[in-house]
Amino acid sequence: MRNLSLVFTQAWKSAKSGAKVFGGKISEYLPEALRMAHAANRRNVTAKDLVKIMLGRELTIKKIKEEVNAKFKEQTDKNIARRIWNMFRSPYAHIEKIKCPTTRRCSYILKRVDKNFYTTSSILRALKMESKAAPKWVKPPLPMSAEEINTCRLANAFHRALTTGVFVAPQLA
Repeated sequence: MRNLSLVFTQAWKSAKSGAKVFGGKISEYLPEALRMAHAANRRNVTAKDLVKIMLGRELTIKKIKEEVNAKFKEQTDKNIARRIWNMFRSPYAHIEKIKCPTTRRCSYILKRVDKNFYTTSSILRALKMESKAAPKWVKPPLPMSAEEINTCRLANAFHRALTTGVFVAPQLA
């Protein structure tokens, strides 16, 4: 949520300074100062805001970026693409990707969003649950023959004998 008291105090200060420098009344400078302070204190776009923009509409990333930048802080194409990708990965957002065969550009339609999408870090929890379900593959150790095992044990015993001065016979396989 935008801090409106901060917006008004900044606008009031800049209107006062404008009236001091250029002359005239503070009330003449206040409307433009409010616009400037409002633009400077824009908040970041949230998932709810992005859903409101995208829901039921076919939009490209460029169009989404234009609408987001008109209302909120400046966002890059990459940031918008990441947020859309997170929607794809979330089990709570149902989004469709449409690729135009002639222009080869992608557009997205957000069909519906479940209630759980808005809970804090629900996307991360869902992704963690997916990753825990699949067991990790562990490379099995290479089998060693009895001769190789005996060679290693004799080498270790010889090394200990050199460092300590006492030879302890190893148990051979």
